[in-house]
Amino acid sequence: MTSIAAEVVALLWLGAGVYLGLGWLRFEGLLRASARPGIAGGPLPSVSLVIAARNEADSIGDTLDRLSRVDYPELEIVVVNDRSRDGTGQIASEYIRTLGGLKVVDIETLPPEWLGKTHALHEGSKQSSGEWLCFIDADVPSRVRQPLDRFARTGLPQTCSNRTASDVRGRPG
Repeated sequence: MTSIAAEVVALLWLGAGVYLGLGWLRFEGLLRASARPGIAGGPLPSVSLVIAARNEADSIGDTLDRLSRVDYPELEIVVVNDRSRDGTGQIASEYIRTLGGLKVVDIETLPPEWLGKTHALHEGSKQSSGEWLCFIDADVPSRVRQPLDRFARTGLPQTCSNRTASDVRGRPG
């Protein structure tokens, strides 16, 4: 009986040691993460939101209206008017006066060997100045702040669509 009791006590001590050790590692990780700028409580980084827009005259105004209500410090919005023929670029340009941090980039031709959207996003990223880049479509503005906040808290890259926001592991945001 005493040897069984001694084994149980030894297992309890071992379990407590593992529990405390894992807790310390988690705590150390939080300390390291909070020391990195923009992660887990540090100052938020500047963000460039790059929007590829081709023939989005029906939605670009609504998108920019919604983005004007996003409360995020140092948010730059880069609208890339990708060869639109419906007035998308003109509508976006009208927002420059009222929406601080907005740039409109006009693309007239598509270089050989490029696909339209990837070229537009590439050109938008070249014109951006933020520490982080966030890419969205012109008709999907509603879930911008949530992934930015989650990325700032966790340091995990985020992805979002018009239905959900999730981190790279597929966990809901």
